Amino acid sequence: NAQGYADSRGLFAARKAVMQYYQSRGVKNIEIEDIYIGNGVSELISLTMMALLNPHDEILIPSPDYPLWTTSVGLAGGTPVHYVCDEASDWNPDLKDIESRSEER
Repeated sequence: NAQGYADSRGLFAARKAVMQYYQSRGVKNIEIEDIYIGNGVSELISLTMMALLNPHDEILIPSPDYPLWTTSVGLAGGTPVHYVCDEASDWNPDLKDIESRSEER
């Protein structure tokens, strides 16, 4: 039924194995329809941003960041908003900085 192409969510057997793995570890309410397999986290981050963002949505991203996060938000039409994670603070986020960059909707 895929006309020569694999299901875009990933191979059924692989998705089923992931579902069974998490069910065996006590994860409740996980269904095969909840599972998507990709070619790695980079592809899945990009797909997620494309699916969830509306034009000009602002997304908080830690800084320094993995460059793909900023790029994926921009490619999906969103606006990356970076907040500080400082080495002197063991890379913990600065909550006041996050609050200052958050806007009411």
